[in-house]
Amino acid sequence: MRFYLIVMVVLLPSFAYTQATDSVWCFGDGAKINFKNGINIDTSSVNSRGSCVSVCDSAGQLSFYVSNTTLGILGWIEHPSRVYNRNDTSMLNGDSIVGLAWYKEYVIVNNPMHNNQFIVFCAGVTTSEGLYYSLVDMTQDSGRGAVV
Repeated sequence: MRFYLIVMVVLLPSFAYTQATDSVWCFGDGAKINFKNGINIDTSSVNSRGSCVSVCDSAGQLSFYVSNTTLGILGWIEHPSRVYNRNDTSMLNGDSIVGLAWYKEYVIVNNPMHNNQFIVFCAGVTTSEGLYYSLVDMTQDSGRGAVV
């Protein structure tokens, strides 16, 4: 009996269905990695080494990502956080969520009341900005999403 229990614990996760909402990672220096079918390296619009977060749909296609602090010619320049759509362009109304800060921590969660909406939580780490949130509606702008 114990043998069957161990076999089930080891093999059962391999049969489990998972959503692919974490298939694409966008992060510093314009990097984008897609883990859906192996490792595919691409570029993103992130021009920073600050905090970043991304989310995909259940099929593993990039929905949007968020980053802050860009690298300018003269060094690091603090800019408001920016939300980028799946086409690597600034999302509608996504050009200035929250204020300026060197590092911020982001979390993206599904809106439990609406399947096509996400809540982007942001907490300032190096400032006393506190906790903020922005609502992203993926039905806006022909499916590319908008910060509402």
